[in-house]
Amino acid sequence: MTAPTASPGRARQSLLLAAVPLLALDQATKVIAVGTLEGGAGVRLLGDVLRLDLTRNSGAAFSFGAGGATWAFTVLAAGVVAGFIWYAPTLTGQRSRLAAALLVSGASGNLLDRLLRSPGPGRGHVVDFIHIRNFPIFNCADMCITAAACLFILVALRPAARFAPHRGEGST
Repeated sequence: MTAPTASPGRARQSLLLAAVPLLALDQATKVIAVGTLEGGAGVRLLGDVLRLDLTRNSGAAFSFGAGGATWAFTVLAAGVVAGFIWYAPTLTGQRSRLAAALLVSGASGNLLDRLLRSPGPGRGHVVDFIHIRNFPIFNCADMCITAAACLFILVALRPAARFAPHRGEGST
């Protein structure tokens, strides 16, 4: 007997219930970072290894496409968020659903920056502030996106479940 599946509406609701707190955390930390780090020299947390330094990124990861492609990243992020919410009912397994929630929250966090922050709607720059030495500055949304990618890879690499015969099956 198979377990009953959730309705499409319930699956989407579950995805959003998992994603919204992470989105709220991302937006709250960005508001705090802008409020406390604007115009400052940054804050050292672990010497030069971990710092809080405010920057605004018009591009994607590693400032890819900075300058002219901000609108394209806005459209892409909106498509990713909408796509994962739409296909939420097809996701099987807790790990896949968790990865989707992480991806939706991270993409939504950076999408909100692009929609609501300066220099204007669809062209806004993403607020980044976590700086680990020898690594690009990032934010909580970026951490969610990275965790989602790693989790999706782990799910994809996991070998298919093997079913062993139950006792008494297969014997004559």
